[in-house]
Amino acid sequence: MAFSFIPNYKEDFALKGENEAEYLAAAIKAAEGIGWDVTAVSKTGMIALTQANEKGQYEEVSLSIRNQIVSIRSEVGDNRIFAKGVNTENVSKLKQAIKAAQLQYTSEELDRTYEYRTRHQPETHELQKAKPNDTIAEYTALLTFKKGFAFTPLLVIINVLIWIVMVISGVDFWWPDSQHLILWGANYQPNVLGGEWWRLLTACFVHIGIIHLLLNMNALLIIGSMLEPTIGKVNFIVTYLLTGICASVVSIWWHGDASVSCGASGALFGIEGILLAILTTKLISGEGRKLLRDKVIITILANLMIDLAGPIDNAAHVGGLISGIILGYIIVPGLKKPMLKPVMLGVAAAVALGFTYYSVKAIPDYWGRYYKMVDEFNVNDQRAASIYEENMKDPMHFGMERRDSILILVKRNIHIMNEMDGLKLNTEAYQFNEDLRIYAGNRYRAFALVFERDSTGDINVGQNERAELDSILKVLANSKH
Repeated sequence: MAFSFIPNYKEDFALKGENEAEYLAAAIKAAEGIGWDVTAVSKTGMIALTQANEKGQYEEVSLSIRNQIVSIRSEVGDNRIFAKGVNTENVSKLKQAIKAAQLQYTSEELDRTYEYRTRHQPETHELQKAKPNDTIAEYTALLTFKKGFAFTPLLVIINVLIWIVMVISGVDFWWPDSQHLILWGANYQPNVLGGEWWRLLTACFVHIGIIHLLLNMNALLIIGSMLEPTIGKVNFIVTYLLTGICASVVSIWWHGDASVSCGASGALFGIEGILLAILTTKLISGEGRKLLRDKVIITILANLMIDLAGPIDNAAHVGGLISGIILGYIIVPGLKKPMLKPVMLGVAAAVALGFTYYSVKAIPDYWGRYYKMVDEFNVNDQRAASIYEENMKDPMHFGMERRDSILILVKRNIHIMNEMDGLKLNTEAYQFNEDLRIYAGNRYRAFALVFERDSTGDINVGQNERAELDSILKVLANSKH
């Protein structure tokens, strides 16, 4: 999950017979005169960094001259994808400053500047950009808290710390089992429908081993470094969490009790959806918008195709993506007009949380009903056993009404087993239900034989019935209950 886009603006124009060396020297003087840091100079060009703003954001401006053609290019020097007008302004500012420098300095002064600054310097195409290319340095920069960029590194740190604590507590380093994942807050439908709604959020911070964690954190750094400075810290963290919750809801709706799911990928698809929504508007101008939009679409489709090849929660990914697109469109007006930002974010939260509440309520709670039926089965069976114990104390004076009440309770349990057939449960539950059905049937037959024997007063009831009763009691002793 990797894509990049650097907002930029480039302008080419021809010199009107001016000396190329003097023009380059004037550009160097001009850049330094407006407070820019000239980081590299060659015989045919230069690179300068603008002053950083209050958020630590800056732009990189390059100038090159070939055959009387001047090319000035400005691009953001950080991970912003929204820098409307900044690059155009930089190019215009430099051109005006160059004109001022040409008037301020004589040809001899500009020639001396050129000779001094370009001595033993390479050609323009060999210039090294000021931004670091080292992978470790790039990741270190992405994990550094800055003004306007705080929640992305914070989320990474929280996810990593949770995983470390899980491993220290005994969870497998590579592939944790379902029981451990549920214990640490993974998403599991029976638990969520049973009242543990918090799992819809905590599941976004639990990962299935080190590989799962590293892949997701790498994606979070890449996407977050572009999106958080673009939409703002509060918008970013709120929509990240909301899309993660929506992804969890879709997961339990789709998989039922057949899957224990967790990981940040649902929220990651969510912020990808937000990015995609923004890129379909005119919030970001220029040709680069279409290029980045196409890259995002290709990346999303590629990841969804990869999901089909393994045991990956594609439902959560699709849920996160769709919710992200919807929330993205909702918050766009607030990005265009800052005074609307809190209002639109509130609307986004209301939509996401409303979807969560009504969706979870609409999911049939088969397991909740199942556990209630099992509880009723146990109560009925215990009452029947208790009444039967009274019968054993004085069989000859045990009323028919009380004997009938035992059989009614056992018949009710058989009916409960039949009702369970209509619930969507897993294979293990269906097998357990079948054992209970056999148990209830045997229980009924055992009571009926005992009452038949007692009603005749003959303890030597027929050998067949006696053998059947012994067989049933043996089965009951070995039945699951």
